[in-house]
Amino acid sequence: MHNKPHTEEAKKKMSQALKGRTAWNKGKKLPQISGKNHYNWKNGKFISRGYIYILNKNHPFAEKRGYVLEAHLVMEKKLGRYLLPKEVVHHIDGDKLNNSIKNLVLFATQSVHIKLHKLKDKESDIGISNRTFKKNSC
Repeated sequence: MHNKPHTEEAKKKMSQALKGRTAWNKGKKLPQISGKNHYNWKNGKFISRGYIYILNKNHPFAEKRGYVLEAHLVMEKKLGRYLLPKEVVHHIDGDKLNNSIKNLVLFATQSVHIKLHKLKDKESDIGISNRTFKKNSC
């Protein structure tokens, strides 16, 4: 009934018995439970940290599982090219799920994007509200 910890000798024997064995599923993909066949499949979309990711394995900037931010795909479609690695897509209304092209602004670098946020923070501190930022500002 009581679980006693294994002795060092028993641990050594168990370790030796398993040496050289390969796990039954090592290197195997399980097609019956992956991708579209998985019970939790959501048509190649998922939300992480408030952003929508879309499955696009052929995209040059896809993360290792093959997903790309939807906002990036929307902006790339509008521009007719891939985004440059330093470019940043900003959500005007702050809603990271709203990836309408009217809600997206492209910044050349993260530092320019941060300047916009600092400017917004300063204005909220001094009581200026509801100011609209033009796409060419900053």
